[in-house]
Formats: sequence, C-alpha cells, structure tokens
Amino acid sequence: MNSINQNNYTPSFCAYYKSSFARRFEKVLATGQGSQELEDEFVKILQKKRNKHAQMGTPGMYGSVYRLDDYYVFKTYHVDRELGTHPFKKVFDERFQGFKTYVGNVLARFGKIEVIANATRDKRKFVELARASEQGVEAYAASLREFASLSQKQFDMLAQDFSRLNGICDKNINYMFDTHNPNNLLKIGKSLKLVDEIAITPCKKPNDILAFLRAFIQEGGDVNLKRNIFKKCILASEKEKLPMDDAYNFNFSRERMKKIFKNAGVNDTFENFYQKMNEFRTQKNHMQLVQQYLENI
Repeated sequence: MNSINQNNYTPSFCAYYKSSFARRFEKVLATGQGSQELEDEFVKILQKKRNKHAQMGTPGMYGSVYRLDDYYVFKTYHVDRELGTHPFKKVFDERFQGFKTYVGNVLARFGKIEVIANATRDKRKFVELARASEQGVEAYAASLREFASLSQKQFDMLAQDFSRLNGICDKNINYMFDTHNPNNLLKIGKSLKLVDEIAITPCKKPNDILAFLRAFIQEGGDVNLKRNIFKKCILASEKEKLPMDDAYNFNFSRERMKKIFKNAGVNDTFENFYQKMNEFRTQKNHMQLVQQYLENI
C-alpha cells in the first residue's frame, strides 16, 4: 500500500502481513476441503495467539476475538473452555459478502473456533463504540466524539446494509446484525464498520430503526454530539425507509425508543416522530420533509 508522509511528503511503503497459514487457508477456503496439516498448523497458532497481546478490542458477552494476522482474526466462545479437536469446516455464505460496512461474517470454523476477515489491519488504529453501562460513561463519551466525526455517507452505507440484510431470509428464518453490543461498531480512520456474527431470528425485517439507533445513543456523553449522530442516523434510515412498526407497536421497543429520544435531547416524542415519518414517506419530497423536520428538533 503506497502512502505519503504528511510531514515531509516523502513516499513511503506500508506492507500488510499475510501469514503462511492465511495463504493456505485461502486456498482451502476456495475448495472447501480441509487437511490435517492445516488443522495442526491452526492448533499451533491458537497456542501462540490466544492471549491478551493478540486480543482485539473488548471481550464480548459471549466470546473474544484474537488477531491471526493483518487479514484474519479468530473468535473463541467463553463457554467453550475445553476446545478439543479442530476439524475444518467451511461456512462461507455468498449472500453475506459484499456489504458496505459489515465485515464480521464467519468464513470457516476449526472445531468451535471461528475464522473471520479482519476489519482493521492495524490494531492500534481503530476505535470501538463503548458500552456506557459496562465500560463507563467516560469511555462512551470519548468514543462518541470519534463517531460523531464520521460523515453522513458512512451512516448511509450502514443503513443500506440494514436494508439489504432485511431482504435475506430462509422461509421463517430472518437475519439481523448484532447492535445490542456497541463494541461491534468500529471507527477505522474515516470509515464506519460493523463486526460480529449475523444472528438469526423469526422476526421479519429485524434490522429496524431501533436496531440502528440503540448502540449510538446511550446515557451520558455530550448531548449535542448525540443529537448530531441521531440526525445522521435518521437521515440514513429514512433514505432506506427502515422498518419502524415493531419499534412502535411493541411496548418494550417503544419504551427503548422513548429513552433514545430523551438521551439524544430530541425536542419531540417518538410517537409524533413515527406518525410524521410515515406521512413523509408517502410524499414525493420525502427527504426534503425529513431534513426540515430534523432542523427543528
């Protein structure tokens, strides 16, 4: 990768590291046929890399992610203390590739351990959205400042991914991004990325307005920054007309939305917002009306 040093404009070269294991893994992924040699090599990597030095970000509720190299990471689950054997299984699904912000889909498993594409090739240069309730208000406030600097385009692309995933289903099985955990949202340079495995649910079109907002708007932090992010989220979600009905019709979800509006310092109720957005969506100047609404809250 060619880059320019901004201080002296001297051309420099920064090479990403792809391990010999990763190269063999990619060949095996293409065929779907594992080998004992690859599995034995993965055991050695597991013994070497499963430590705090290689750990990526904050451990989640269910598992931890470790850096394999600049191209791949692997995830272990807290309940699997005895990992046992590590037979290779390809789980690559073409339907979940090519998203604009989502990079967390599992490519393969070695036993119970998942191998995933690396979202960031420099572990020092990314910021995860903090969970205020667990990591503290100060951590959330600091991460909020970073995410508020992201452009509207980044939120638009996230909404496009939400809309696309809502269109994928298998009979009564639907798929949803995990935005319950704010740590799954990363700011990498000027880009917004979403990680972790896609979950299944019987609920139709589960990637809705609540799922879009809940990680960004928490308690604490600068209310002006939260209102700024709220507006970017609403603009993005309205461009895609993300679902709102479940967030309005179910008491638990409606209460969550009310809390989000309060935490963002929005000068309106969720109920009124819901009615207005539904009305705006029927108009030819839909987005103009949304923009005007946001200027007055």
